[in-house]
Amino acid sequence: MTRRAHSRGPRGFSIIEALIASIVMLVGLLGLAALQVVGVRSNHFGRHMTQASQLAQDLVESAQRWDYNDVRLTPAVARSWNVQNSASTAAVDNEWETGRGVAATHADGTSYTADFSDGTANATKTAALDTAFCTPNPPGCPYTGLSGDVDGDGVLDYQRYWNVWTTSFDGSTTTGKFIQVIVRWKEPVLGYRQISVSTFKEIPNQLDTGL
Repeated sequence: MTRRAHSRGPRGFSIIEALIASIVMLVGLLGLAALQVVGVRSNHFGRHMTQASQLAQDLVESAQRWDYNDVRLTPAVARSWNVQNSASTAAVDNEWETGRGVAATHADGTSYTADFSDGTANATKTAALDTAFCTPNPPGCPYTGLSGDVDGDGVLDYQRYWNVWTTSFDGSTTTGKFIQVIVRWKEPVLGYRQISVSTFKEIPNQLDTGL
């Protein structure tokens, strides 16, 4: 007796195999979707950082053009920085951080108050930073640089603050003004963010005499 050979045709996928393949594909697609969300959020944050940097640089360049005794560089309450004094330097360092909450604070939790601001209080602005100097670019405003209202809807997207320190290298002779600049904005989900820059403005007679 001879055994008849049975030929078998191509076998299709079973339902279980198809389900497993679908699950594997779904997991991969979910991973790609999450990656897309991260990418979009990173691009959004990067754009905000670029705009904030431009606003900070604009203020720094403007401050260098202002007269040394300009009202925008003369705070109501004078700040002094003795470079050789560690406590004085610590006071300067304490003014760099405004926190991430709606109410700006120092690192120790106390309220933050800047010397100057280029905007006024509004619903999106930090109440603790109500040292309004002028709104962006209205007629007669002392500050006429780039506006923090980058989308033109009448609400500030970025808020600039600056502190002015009269500096001394020996504790007695004034050498110029150290200007801290902070640009702050609200980042969706992440809360408030900021960038900080600085510039130094020498006393005019030092520039003239080379002393």
